Amino acid sequence: MKRIEIREHGAEDVLQLVDAGSVAEPGPGQVTVEIHAAGVNPADTHVRAGNYEFLKPDLPFAPGYDGAGVVSATGTGVTHVQKGSRVWVSTIPARTLGTYAQTMVCDAGIVHPLPDHLSFEEGAALGVPYTTAYRALFQRGHGSPGEVVLVHGASGGVGIPAVQISPRSLMVAEADVRGTALWNMTPAEFEEAYAALDSVLRSQTIRPVIGKQFPLAEAAEAHRFITTSRALGKVVLRVR
Repeated sequence: MKRIEIREHGAEDVLQLVDAGSVAEPGPGQVTVEIHAAGVNPADTHVRAGNYEFLKPDLPFAPGYDGAGVVSATGTGVTHVQKGSRVWVSTIPARTLGTYAQTMVCDAGIVHPLPDHLSFEEGAALGVPYTTAYRALFQRGHGSPGEVVLVHGASGGVGIPAVQISPRSLMVAEADVRGTALWNMTPAEFEEAYAALDSVLRSQTIRPVIGKQFPLAEAAEAHRFITTSRALGKVVLRVR
């Protein structure tokens, strides 16, 4: 089984494709997933560099929070997916990583059915981005039907200065600025977010937008791209 492995923290070149050998059988409550696509998130670059405050895994490790693929084996007690099920994976509730790999064994609770109308690349774009959006809009923002929300790109070269300069207007309006971090979510909040996301996925009312794609072996290039370019759509690694 091949995977991207980080053996030391540093710049993009520490992302190395290695042969990690065979994969252990899933234990009780676990599943084995043959990963077809993995999502690349900005947080991945901070984990790689060793300066991510929420998670500092022991070396060596395979990075990646989001992925999609096919279940190849299930442990005892797993009922919501079975061998052959198409699934998407989001590892944050388990406080772990590992989707930059051909195969991963993980808690069944972080594996969700992937509707047939979505590709594996689209499935790999769901976890961090859509859970973050749900938490920001509904759990932190308390959004309700009929309200108007401005969504803007406050993470780029123009957006950050604009937010740093937008404070006096916020004071006049007595508006709130709220940060959000998936790591602060409770199990109940994750369950709520994933239930809502599963519902809209089944109804086909949303579809992720996929941007640039890289083969797994070019994970370092994907990290360079996500930090130096104004990416349009989700950056994804093609694993298979």
